[in-house]
Amino acid sequence: NCLTRSLYLWWLLRRRGVPCELRIGVRPNGGRLLAHAWVEHTNIPINDRNDVGVDFPPFDEGVSPSRFSAFR
Repeated sequence: NCLTRSLYLWWLLRRRGVPCELRIGVRPNGGRLLAHAWVEHTNIPINDRNDVGVDFPPFDEGVSPSRFSAFR
């Protein structure tokens, strides 16, 4: 659910010209990886807690809109 919500919010904001990044973080949990997604504006999560990156360390880079150009 977090990925679907975050992708939709990211898409809406980008469409309206709001610069934002889709962030994806993971953490180990008993031999498995748990993942979580959220959206950041000016490096601040806007659809999650401010400290979400502590529990789910994000990948080094946000997801760039250009990575999805093949899907337009």
